[in-house]
Parts: sequence; structure tokens; C-alpha cells
Amino acid sequence: NAKISLCFYFAALYRDIIVRRFGIFPILNLFGPKGAGKTACGESLVQFFGILVKAPNLNNTSKAALADNVASGFNSIAMIDEYRNDVEMEKREFLKGIWDGTGRTRMNMDKDKKKETTSVDQAVILSGQQMATADIALFRRFVFLSFTKTEYSEEERQAFNSLKDYEKRGLTHITHQLLKLRRVFQDNFAAHVKKTSEDMRKLMHGEVVEDRLFNNWLIPLSAYATLAEHLELPWD
Repeated sequence: NAKISLCFYFAALYRDIIVRRFGIFPILNLFGPKGAGKTACGESLVQFFGILVKAPNLNNTSKAALADNVASGFNSIAMIDEYRNDVEMEKREFLKGIWDGTGRTRMNMDKDKKKETTSVDQAVILSGQQMATADIALFRRFVFLSFTKTEYSEEERQAFNSLKDYEKRGLTHITHQLLKLRRVFQDNFAAHVKKTSEDMRKLMHGEVVEDRLFNNWLIPLSAYATLAEHLELPWD
């Protein structure tokens, strides 16, 4: 989960480049029981972009406030918490729109009553205890990461506390270093998409997967492949 989460972070940094290539950007869905670490994982990713702001609760936050949350940045990450499969239809439709970069549509009463649609220019993480299975169209817009472990050793607890200490000191210097590779990413992303796609299909041994699901996973993996040779990462 940590590896895929960091690949999603790499992709978020260059979301505009990726959207020009694919026209969409997947939502990262972190789900599992209380205490499994899903929210902590999402909060760690958000802190690569600055001071942690509490993620809004999907169920008790207005659609206008949710739209403001996901429209608050560019090439960064926003988080929405507490997804449930019984969430109201309008909010499910709002979540679907994030995938192709559209936010909330409303009637602007100050401008000749014309419709306005907010844009979504940053990556979005959705966390909750339930996997989003109530709506197949929404399901197809996610990269899913399942969190199941709720009991931890003393060594794991110490490692987690150490991570939180790092985060308190700030992580944005890492983002600044990665943004220096923007030209590298822009020039090489398309080639790595082709190579990563070929690698994925070989690993699938002919199993057919819908293009939408395939591309949701292709995007963060291609972002990793584009940057990997320029970074010292502890995995391949």
C-alpha cells in the first residue's frame, strides 16, 4: 500500500501532464476497518504539500464545501474522509466527476443565471471503512488499496511515531526536489506509459481488463517508471 500510495503522489505532482495524455485522473480509495491506518496514510500524502488540514467528512459536509476542498490546489492532493455506500446520489455523482476533472455544477444567480462548473485540478484521495461497490460507474474510477491490519508491534508503533515526527518538521522540501524533474517527466512520460502498459499486459497473461480500470493503474505506475531512474527509491 505504501508503494502504490507514493506512486500516486508522484503522479499527482504532474497531474496536468497526465490529464493531457489520458483525459482523466484516478481517485485513490483507501478503505478498511477503523484503526487500520488508511486515514493516516492519506494524511501523510497530503502533508507533502503543506500543513495538514482535516479532511472533510463526505456525509456531513455540503456539496459546495466539498467542491471548494477539491478545487483548492493545482497538481497537489486533497482528501475526503468517511465514504459509505449509502452516501446520497448527488455526492456520488460529484465523486464521479472528479475522475475527469469536473467538480460541482451550480446556477450562478449573479451572472444571468448561467450554469457554472468548478474544475478539479488536483488529485483526490477518498477514505472510508467500505469499498465503493454501490455504484459500478464510481467503482471504475478508483485505484483501490485495502487496509486490514489493526494490531501492530512495538517496533511498528515506533516507526509510525518517527514518521509523524518527520511530518511535523515538514515534507514540502521533498515535493520541491521532485518538481525539479518536471521537464524530465514531460519529455519521457509518454514513452514510459507505452513500456509500462506492455509490462502490465505481460503480467496479466492475456486476462482482459476494462480500459478504464487498466488506465487507472497505468497512470501511477507510469509516473513511478518515469521518475525511478532519477530517484533513490527502496523498491523496484
